[in-house]
Amino acid sequence: MDVTTVRGATVTEAGWRRMRVPQLLWTSTVNQIDAKVRSEIMHYISNLSTLYRRGLGSLLLMGGPGSGKDAIASLILAEAWAWVIPSLYVDIRALRQGVLQREWFDREEGVTLTERVVRVQVLVVSRVVQEDAKHTVYGDGELAALVRRRTALGLVTILTARMEEGTWFKFYGDTADAMRDAMAGELVLPSVDRRAEGRERLNEAIFGRKGR
Repeated sequence: MDVTTVRGATVTEAGWRRMRVPQLLWTSTVNQIDAKVRSEIMHYISNLSTLYRRGLGSLLLMGGPGSGKDAIASLILAEAWAWVIPSLYVDIRALRQGVLQREWFDREEGVTLTERVVRVQVLVVSRVVQEDAKHTVYGDGELAALVRRRTALGLVTILTARMEEGTWFKFYGDTADAMRDAMAGELVLPSVDRRAEGRERLNEAIFGRKGR
């Protein structure tokens, strides 16, 4: 499956798999980004290579389920791929499991997942949730340490946090400080009421119109 990026390049299936982006996100489009934040994200993507060359571009995306955080992250990684910038997407719980099991990222190259998340140029850590903040493996403290280590190496870290802004700063204060030290951008995505959307679709199907 090939997906065209903003620059007009295409990400192949092999490219997505190398970056470990879930297949569900391979077909993400700009239209999935809420109109309220679309211009900001497109500005970020259009300046991607310049930001990364300067060691900038770390980003925190906050919002509830369905707000488009991971779709945005996949679009950013697609653009990084077009610029031949080594990148990696990893779910926080998959990262935790990979660390505990000493998982290989590339056995032939002798690179573990733990080593890859520290040194890859662009890293997306997704689905950070409140419940994991006190976890001893990649809870708030260790996630903050990872961000600081990567910042010292001039690398870009993108976090997607499945929570509202106030909850993020309450439970991930150390990581929040680390991201700000990295001069990371912060974007709160509008909440999506999936129940309301479902009700509207149902009313339209039954009554031929959207309900109130």
